[in-house]
Amino acid sequence: MKNLITLLLTVFLISSALGITWSDWSYIIDSEHGDYRPVASYTPSDELFVVWFSAWALFYYDISFASVAEDGTLTIPPARIFTEDSVDDRAPTVTVDSQGHAHVFWRRWTDGDFHIWYTQIDTEDGSYVVDPKPLLGSNTPDDLYMYAVPDHNDDVHLLYFDFVWSGEVWWEAALHAKISSSGNLLASGHLITDNPYYERVYYDKGIAIDSDNNVHVVYTYDPQLPDYVYKIIYRKLDGDTGEPLTPIIDLSYYGRQPIGDTVRDPGCDGPAICVDSYDKVHIAYRYTNENYEAYIAYVVLDKDGQVLRPLRLAYHDPDLLYQAKNFFIEQNDRIFLFSSCKYDILTGQAFFEFNTDGDVIGEPALLIDTIGDHYHVGPTGCVGESGMLRLVGEKRWDPFDEDVVYVHQLEIEGRVTDDPDLNALSEDDGILLSWREEGVLIGSTWRLERDGDRLVNLSGNDLYRYLDRNAEPNITHLYTLEATLPNGSILRFGPVEATWPGPDADRFTLYAPYPCPARDMITLTYYLPNGCSGAVIEVYDLSGRRLDSIPLTDSGEITLEVSDYASGVYTARLSTEEGSVTSRLVITR
Repeated sequence: MKNLITLLLTVFLISSALGITWSDWSYIIDSEHGDYRPVASYTPSDELFVVWFSAWALFYYDISFASVAEDGTLTIPPARIFTEDSVDDRAPTVTVDSQGHAHVFWRRWTDGDFHIWYTQIDTEDGSYVVDPKPLLGSNTPDDLYMYAVPDHNDDVHLLYFDFVWSGEVWWEAALHAKISSSGNLLASGHLITDNPYYERVYYDKGIAIDSDNNVHVVYTYDPQLPDYVYKIIYRKLDGDTGEPLTPIIDLSYYGRQPIGDTVRDPGCDGPAICVDSYDKVHIAYRYTNENYEAYIAYVVLDKDGQVLRPLRLAYHDPDLLYQAKNFFIEQNDRIFLFSSCKYDILTGQAFFEFNTDGDVIGEPALLIDTIGDHYHVGPTGCVGESGMLRLVGEKRWDPFDEDVVYVHQLEIEGRVTDDPDLNALSEDDGILLSWREEGVLIGSTWRLERDGDRLVNLSGNDLYRYLDRNAEPNITHLYTLEATLPNGSILRFGPVEATWPGPDADRFTLYAPYPCPARDMITLTYYLPNGCSGAVIEVYDLSGRRLDSIPLTDSGEITLEVSDYASGVYTARLSTEEGSVTSRLVITR
């Protein structure tokens, strides 16, 4: 039956000024079970890391993930995080940091209690950097979604909800937590507001980070009025302490003249939030008037919460029901909004472009499926570094069979980026990297990475040259360049490949470990020149704690027993009287 429906599937496009053409969808997972509400985030290599939850039996759900290349092929096949019986895992969210580590959060229900669970996954190979673990107690229902975002230090900020006792009543409170890049809970329980009136939380929310690493949050709340007049609440928090930096701002207040009292439809899917390269805060949501006509409402704030452009009705189509979903920022000051939409009984996505003043550009591009797809766009993805538009969707065949699918598109017209011409050449002492500043890149600050790890930050030259003296011999390295433009926007270039044949007879070397990732044993090969003394290999965890120390006498290899190590990333350091070199170890179970 599914194959017959597939043959009958029709996807149509309403063209727009954006100049895009939607491609056909393809499966991420095609199963006979329910696969629900995919969320996605982009990796540094411009792949899409997708997380969703699956129903395998009555009251039995688990969390799965996969990685999708630009052409729709799976670079990491679907894998489950949990397979335990009688466990209810739902409502995941995911964000990927600059190191390519996916931070995954979800709600787990066991024996009548709700908790927020967490894991960290390497998006290159799908291995666990941090094993799945309970992170926070949370008594909210499993379907109150969470959103997460990394800051500029790769610490992750989570917007979540919990029931809080005010002394008189229980109320649903919006809360903020901060998690370190290594997966440790730094702080939690930061109340967005302590006023129960503003805490009848609805499903929708968003979180964004400004250039100062401060946190901007927005959510929908239901004051339980007779006509269900939902309101949109915004607040700015200190990124270190979680303390509020602005008062509670009811954004619907600005819309009472002339557009009424805010969203009225209990089925609204807003709001969406982003911070652009000029630290302007853009917020949109669906507004429904007394005649239940749907609009995209839009407001622009500065990073201190002051209104730069009051709330207005940015777009309306009498035949379509728009539901603001999430923002995505393209590199050249172009702001994109993906919005769920309905046409009669059909569902799909509307794709808008706005400028940094909040003006809508052209008409939206629509992707509407004639058999009723549910294109749930993830909270942090859909316009990658390549400029490709991508959607992750939930295709509903019947109430008991939903599949996760992927739609990739052609490049957005009008995207112009100067090329720094990144080159990597093998030299006697290492690999020489060079690039230049041209056009919009002039005045940028540069971050050079090798295999996803930072090598150096540089600025101030038209032509850059950097010698990587610590390249591992006979290994093909991938070098990536990140430019922070003068306006604060970020562009990435590469990767380019280079292989160094090895050191000369006077240079000590620690070669790449194998296997990597490892489970029980890992081998380290090293080279010590004649006369080298005081050599030792030491192993450290991410906190800097030394776990092992092995003295060395001459060149060779050692094999370490790592079966007692927890899954994660470790550092091996070869030290001599002349200096030291390091290598990364990955342990997985």
